[in-house]
Amino acid sequence: MPQQVRPPKRFRPQEEGSPQPRLPAACESSRCGIGIRVPGVERLCAPESTPARARAHPSRPSAPSPIVGSVWLGRVSSRPFLRSRRKLPPRSTAPAHEHPVVSLTFDDGLASQGLAADLLEERGLRGTFYVPSGMLGKPGRLRWEDIVRLAERGHEIGGHTETHAALPEITLEHARQEIIRDRDALTAHGLKPVSFAYPMGKCTDEVEELVRSAGYVAGRGIGGVVETLPPLNAYRLRTPHSVRTWTTAEHMAGLVRAAEHEEGWLIVPFHHLGRDPQSSYTTPTREFAAFLDWLVDRNVRVTPVCSVISLYE
Repeated sequence: MPQQVRPPKRFRPQEEGSPQPRLPAACESSRCGIGIRVPGVERLCAPESTPARARAHPSRPSAPSPIVGSVWLGRVSSRPFLRSRRKLPPRSTAPAHEHPVVSLTFDDGLASQGLAADLLEERGLRGTFYVPSGMLGKPGRLRWEDIVRLAERGHEIGGHTETHAALPEITLEHARQEIIRDRDALTAHGLKPVSFAYPMGKCTDEVEELVRSAGYVAGRGIGGVVETLPPLNAYRLRTPHSVRTWTTAEHMAGLVRAAEHEEGWLIVPFHHLGRDPQSSYTTPTREFAAFLDWLVDRNVRVTPVCSVISLYE
């Protein structure tokens, strides 16, 4: 008699007043094979080898999308969603929700991020720009006057070390100087940095303490998907991996839906915008703009990191 295959379990609507199911943190083991489904999103821990599903769909990347590290985003709805990569889900006329909260962050002071700021402002949104101060003014980077202007237009400017140093890989004194000199340069230009982003997301307990001692009230790392509100640790804010060339507006919308299900905070890191053949850490302008339109259409609360942190100080 052939063995029957049991269908995968799905989250079901809960009775009013009953505890809501919570998505577990992304599994650290790439062999676990756990599948988690929420409305509009499927998260599947990817095995070390390319999944059969991915091989069956050449349009998908052969490896899990780096936007979530070891977590793969896919469709569970049979309804077409961004199939043309030009249209997003139907517009929502629902009132603004308290959750999720979304923060859009931009690392490294790259020149193309000036366009990102323009696209945000056209939609009434503001972002957080993490700046390695010692690299400003170099080819392909923003200038100091650009950074000051961003702050004047309502964007947050945060610290990112002086030279984009991997802090755990240098001495603690060197790391302290990287953090302090960067913050001093920002404040010398009239800026008020509140949050910090660890270069490459690398952090230790000792580095975390250096950031705290420098006067920052929060530190953004890399790892996890959705941060809780209030954060479990403001100096280790959980963040999906950076958006890459192959990350679509659909992938990013899926992350927002996961945060909506978790009633949490999604912090999305970006680097280059447009086209940069020398880096895969690039977001196509069309995908970025489509994602912003989707956020606005759904009336998602988009706010800089410092604004969220200030609510829980």
